[in-house]
Amino acid sequence: MWSYFKPLMSISCGWVYMVSRVGIGMLAISLILVYIFINTYPSATQSMEKPVIMDPTYSINQIVRPGSWFIVEVRDPAGVFAPSRASVTVSCYISGLVNISLSIVGYNTQAGRHSINVSIPRFETPAEGFYPCSLVISDGKSTLISEKSVYIYNKSLNRVGILHITDIHLLLPTPIGTAYQTLTSAIFLANMLKDIDLVINTGDTADRPGDSILYTYYRQALKTLLKPILAVPGNHDGSGISPDVFAAVYGSSVGVATWYRRIENYLIVGLDTSARGVIDSSQIAFLERVLRENLDAMTKIILIHHPIFRASAKGVYIDQQLRDIPRNLLYTSWAEDEGIAREFLRLIDLYNVSAVLAGHVHQDSIVIYRNKTTFITTGTLGGPRSDYNAFRIIDAFSNGTVVPRYAPGTDARSNMNSYNVEKAVIRYWADRDYSGVFINISRDLGVDLGSTVSIYLDSPITSTIIEKISYDTSSREALKPVARIEIPGDDGAIRTLYRVDISAQDIYRPLGIIVRNPSLDLSLKPYIASIDIQPKQPRRGIDPIIVEVKVSRGSTYVYRVEILLSITTTGGSSAEVLGEALPSWDYTKYIITFGGFDASRAVLIARAYDLYGNIAEKEISIVFREAARTTATASVQITTITTTPVAMNTYTYTSTSISTTAAIQANQTLTTTGIESPAQLPTAITAPATQPITTHIQRQASDTSGLIIAIAIAIAGIGLVAMLTYMLKKRVR
Repeated sequence: MWSYFKPLMSISCGWVYMVSRVGIGMLAISLILVYIFINTYPSATQSMEKPVIMDPTYSINQIVRPGSWFIVEVRDPAGVFAPSRASVTVSCYISGLVNISLSIVGYNTQAGRHSINVSIPRFETPAEGFYPCSLVISDGKSTLISEKSVYIYNKSLNRVGILHITDIHLLLPTPIGTAYQTLTSAIFLANMLKDIDLVINTGDTADRPGDSILYTYYRQALKTLLKPILAVPGNHDGSGISPDVFAAVYGSSVGVATWYRRIENYLIVGLDTSARGVIDSSQIAFLERVLRENLDAMTKIILIHHPIFRASAKGVYIDQQLRDIPRNLLYTSWAEDEGIAREFLRLIDLYNVSAVLAGHVHQDSIVIYRNKTTFITTGTLGGPRSDYNAFRIIDAFSNGTVVPRYAPGTDARSNMNSYNVEKAVIRYWADRDYSGVFINISRDLGVDLGSTVSIYLDSPITSTIIEKISYDTSSREALKPVARIEIPGDDGAIRTLYRVDISAQDIYRPLGIIVRNPSLDLSLKPYIASIDIQPKQPRRGIDPIIVEVKVSRGSTYVYRVEILLSITTTGGSSAEVLGEALPSWDYTKYIITFGGFDASRAVLIARAYDLYGNIAEKEISIVFREAARTTATASVQITTITTTPVAMNTYTYTSTSISTTAAIQANQTLTTTGIESPAQLPTAITAPATQPITTHIQRQASDTSGLIIAIAIAIAGIGLVAMLTYMLKKRVR
């Protein structure tokens, strides 16, 4: 029987062998194609991208008077938007919602991008402030909306108050929660401060380049901002990713990387140092063209992420030509491209630039050039910090003068002289049936809030009740809104915000403000889903205890979680430790770390509070274990930490710096020729012993890994098919 089938099997094996060889080739080709597709995916998908307005946006606004003009930039890789058929309107809140048709003066299309020149008609507006508008463009098939991207004003601009933030680093942890919480505090303070007209963000908005999700948190935090804002990218926005990915992610999520705004006597130019820590020759040409075309602008301000001068240049006064300053005064990335740096400084000097604003180094620095140009570097709002997370207030005047304000007790030479945002704990959240904010601001913040402050809250429903809760007196009172602001959102739906004004003195008492549905259940308790500790059994006197509490809302979100540890020491005595946990960005998780305790057991009690004072409580037991005999144990003193129900400063936050000499050589003395100080500032600048180091995504590493994996799979597949073929042929014989 076998002899009958043997010829047939030989023929079959031949076919199998031939097919297997074809299969091997197809397998290898398929893997190579998959690899190529994965690595070119961002470029390949550009043709499928929908058109989007890149300028102006919610984060890079246009600030214009009636009767002026501006340019709209539309990113359209697929070429589906037709500017020749476009109509443009702005939907503005002035005394109510007003739709204003704009005229298209002209347009230009190049490389998947449309530049549309539009003009605003002249019309009467109150001479009070800046009025937010959403930009709406339609070509009959597609409608593009850029929410709150244009501000129209009709007020005197002899002075412009700037709130400068930088290095937000969403969503890193901070001493008041995460970078989302520090950003929220800065946004609410910008609304409260009547002498602030403009918010400026100089980059590192996200902590991971190319991660579009992080910018959704930024967009959400800015929804309650009712002041114009401008932004430029930092290295954590654009370093280590391809230009296509940067344009697709940052461009679509934040806006264009380089731009300029002419606002009467003010010229503000945004430049991009995100890729290499320095601008390139094309930006030098762009900057010179803009400066040359705006010679009549008295106050010129340039925004960059990487400062031109190193972080240790604090309170330095320069009295020589900028282009001739010592190289060792330059920040590392600029010093490495010294030709660009000196050309940049030449333009600043030649065109009488008033100020250059920067960030990146997570420290404050002020450098003054001949009393005409101030180089202002501000500490980080949400990243690892020098002394504290910070924001700065700057006064810019129409005569060309720009003056940074200093926090109380500081000056230009102080290590930090901007304002400490950690002294303003502001926690805001909006849900389907309410929005609410908890406010606890210390008088030590040192800002002048005036007699009243304005607070803006989302209204997710049409019928509302607005209430203020004072936690120190346990009282609740109804508030009447000063304004009901309606403006189209990106999705076309009308968003409503309420403005309430309260006494500035009330801000220094812990309070909550809530806009809610009348049917909201005010007695609904929050829920503690779980309490997790690490390690599960701490070693006595050694292990810190990390506590994570997961919660869900009661009547409102959980704005506060306190942790009480009742400890029994190894000696038999007892003690209590009380502390406040720090929230996740969305207030669903709270974390606190306690030091090591020389204890045998403990009971941990977690209490969660919503804005209406409803409390959830849950407890767990902790059993400590003996430390290993080889490990020396020390008795740890147990300290009782006391708080009031609203105190927000009972936690311990540790910031670790990594020592580095890559950027600046320590104890390096500057050449003092031509550098003088009317205030007798030090002529030698010593580099800080420690300096934060940033980490970038390296796309090349992932590319190499992908190629190695593809080759390995191909080799494995070839080996498997060859082995099966060999075994089958052997069986035939």
